[in-house]
Amino acid sequence: MDVVKGEHDDMIFLLNGTIVATVVPLVYIFAWDAWHIIFLEAVRGVGLAMVIPTLSGMFTRHVDKDWESYAWSLQSTGMGFAAGFSAIFGGVIAAVLGFNTVFVLVSLISAVSMAIIYFAIKTDPWLRDGSEDLNNTD
Repeated sequence: MDVVKGEHDDMIFLLNGTIVATVVPLVYIFAWDAWHIIFLEAVRGVGLAMVIPTLSGMFTRHVDKDWESYAWSLQSTGMGFAAGFSAIFGGVIAAVLGFNTVFVLVSLISAVSMAIIYFAIKTDPWLRDGSEDLNNTD
């Protein structure tokens, strides 16, 4: 990240982290011992360590000048609400349908995010080739 100019490398890093974070909840279904969960959380932590700093860096690069505090307040508030509501809904779904259903739903929702990132890389010329200057005809 930030070694290569442009956001292509950031998006690839983001995609790889999202893949890890998407797969881990599905593997929870097959965990039968506490150390499995601990190991899977460590793997998920690696995936999220790829996602969160990448998103933060990309967000920061695109914040309008003189609106940084406002933009970050909206971003952090949105993330807080999302975390709170997902905990509530996840708890209700786990109580009614079981944890395996929650694990599958979390992976499906993450897969949608993964698909959006993938198609952004494939369709956006700024991200596809890593080029910052699309006006250059050389």
